[in-house]
Amino acid sequence: MSHRAPHEARRVDRAEPKAVALPRSASQIRADVATLVALQHGAGNAAVARHVARERPGRALLQREPTTIVQHGEMSGDQFQIAAALLADSELHVYLLGATVPSPRDKARQIYDFYVTLTGIAPARVHLELIAADPSARTKSILHDQQDPKWGNQTFSVGAATNILKSAFRKEKSTTKTVRDAWMASSGVTDDELDQIIKARNIRVDAPIAVLWSRQSGAVGGLHPDLDSSYTGIGQLAERFDQEGYTVMIVGDDPDLKIAGPSPRPAFAKAVRLGEFWSRDLRGKPRTAQFKFFEHLRQLAPTLTHVGMRSGNLEAYAYMGHRVLFIEERDRSDAPRMQKLVGIDTALKYRTVRVEDLPTRTGRALMGAPAPPLLDDATFGKQETSGARFEGRQVVDHLVRELRDLQRTFEKGAETKANKKQREARQTLIASLDAEERRLLDEWIALATSGTPAHQKALKDYGFLKKVFPELPDAIGPKGFSDTDADRIVAAAKGVFWCVSVPEEHLGAFIAGFGKLEPGEAWLGKDGETYLLGEIREERERVTGEGAPRVQKTTIYDFVRQPTPAAS
Repeated sequence: MSHRAPHEARRVDRAEPKAVALPRSASQIRADVATLVALQHGAGNAAVARHVARERPGRALLQREPTTIVQHGEMSGDQFQIAAALLADSELHVYLLGATVPSPRDKARQIYDFYVTLTGIAPARVHLELIAADPSARTKSILHDQQDPKWGNQTFSVGAATNILKSAFRKEKSTTKTVRDAWMASSGVTDDELDQIIKARNIRVDAPIAVLWSRQSGAVGGLHPDLDSSYTGIGQLAERFDQEGYTVMIVGDDPDLKIAGPSPRPAFAKAVRLGEFWSRDLRGKPRTAQFKFFEHLRQLAPTLTHVGMRSGNLEAYAYMGHRVLFIEERDRSDAPRMQKLVGIDTALKYRTVRVEDLPTRTGRALMGAPAPPLLDDATFGKQETSGARFEGRQVVDHLVRELRDLQRTFEKGAETKANKKQREARQTLIASLDAEERRLLDEWIALATSGTPAHQKALKDYGFLKKVFPELPDAIGPKGFSDTDADRIVAAAKGVFWCVSVPEEHLGAFIAGFGKLEPGEAWLGKDGETYLLGEIREERERVTGEGAPRVQKTTIYDFVRQPTPAAS
């Protein structure tokens, strides 16, 4: 990187930033940007960037060799990220697999409709194949072949969409607008209709809005039951955001009408309890009508912030440029993929807050592995020695320890000496049980052979253990967030959305002028805002393509935009 001479630096004095003398061009930029920000109330960062850099909106964001993402119908949570990637990369294709007789979790047909009808992707770029075999197995096979059977493109898993968007948000500031415009065009709902909903629901827009999302899909058969939200935890956040002066809205999964029903929890009393409002207020409208409802609200209350457990649904709002705060447990192994998008640009207001413990007892139990999966010996050994995440869990008694051996006995049909020994061991064990223990053992073995989907196996095991050990839930701990975690979430929602991570090669386009950069110094950005340099770090990423895979190193500068009353 070439550094400018010291006299060319536009460093801002942190104590008196207004005293900095700016050249005429920079002053004009500041005036232009201030006008745009005032008009758009913080919602137009993409337009601001285009104005300053004179970028052309509407062009293909990325251009490279055609590639194909392979997805099957049970991966519905990835559809929003893939749709955004399709908009950002005109050479990207999707090979979508579904079952000819779909299960409740197979959404391949709906996903295809979302890409083509609601997002506006050309049908020639999305191929839907319905097969009688297992779509997930077929997906793995195509990825293994590294070439899709439709176009002959190189294939990638759904995680490739993250890298595409990471590049798009860094290179093209209008990405959020591109995504937003596509989905608004297919919403099928007018501003007048949305104004009527806001009025009928008595939603105050003269205060910042916190949208608390309820997620209960895991409990009713979906993926990641550990990431379901807690009604107790939502109530804790509702009370805290209310104390901070927010309009609080509670939205999302509401299978038992605990949110929008006639008898709300006291903690929900001051909130706008919408629950699954789309089934009533937007009946007959497409999914993108929900997006337009919240976009309409964001135009009225620009700091509207979505808060919820990590989910594909919330990703959609992040790609539209909304402030989105994901809650997830610290040290999760599946978190790094989405962390790539944190701090890419202030237009992408996606952030995470990591809590010490998940808000549901079930989530804590599943992540702490109170019982090993019955049909996975390798996982059993790993989890049995990993320890518990909570005190007082003494559930691995002789019934649990011997169960995997018993199950193996039922599965093996060959008359080997080993099987003989196992059968003898089983008979010895059963002889030692009383009638109640035998009943429980039979019930557990029936559960193990019931064909429960793998992603729901641990949840079913935990439900069984609660019956065997009634003291287990209390041993896990109280429902909801700890006070420390709840306070951390509210604090994060108020202050983390104005960070941006700038690669070294893009510094010249971001800062009005710079010399030697040191953490702790304030600098004037080309958008007219003041940014504090927080950290200089090295980012490493494994890159594949032509030739052997390699590690690409990039120096990253983490800036924090200094808040103003209008943007905080």
